Order: sequence, then C-alpha cells, then structure tokens
Amino acid sequence: VMKGSEADGRTLGELDFRGRTGAVVLTMIRDEKPLSNPDDAVRLVAGDRIVVYGPHAGIAAAIEMITAGICVTSPSPTVRTA
Repeated sequence: VMKGSEADGRTLGELDFRGRTGAVVLTMIRDEKPLSNPDDAVRLVAGDRIVVYGPHAGIAAAIEMITAGICVTSPSPTVRTA
C-alpha cells in the first residue's frame, strides 16, 4: 500500500475492496508479519503488502487502489492453472 493511495488509512470494508475490485485479499503483511484472511475491519496503512486473488481485471483494479495510480515496476504476476 503506497502512501497517499486510496487504500492508505482505510479498512477493507470502507474500501468495499472485494465489491469494487472483484479480488479477494488472501493475506496482508505488515512488519514482516502475515495476517491470513483479513476481515473488513482490517485497516490498511502505507507499507502494508497484500496478496490478492481474482480475475486479471480485479487484480488491476486492486493495484490501482493501493498505488494511487502511481506506476510501479514489478515482475508480472504468476498465473498458475491446474
């Protein structure tokens, strides 16, 4: 989560994260400590990392929400199929 992004300082519920993005937060990592299956009351803050699952469009929407639209350079997501 980047400082100044829409997600910074807001709960997953306030963001309506799943409803707006179509993606689910599987894990949130803060200070190197993972929190699995965070509920809607969990507040995201700058520096948090999240692991999301969902369709490509949902993941893109989640990235937009946590980065304030700032272009970030990262490896392409890994897509695994069964």
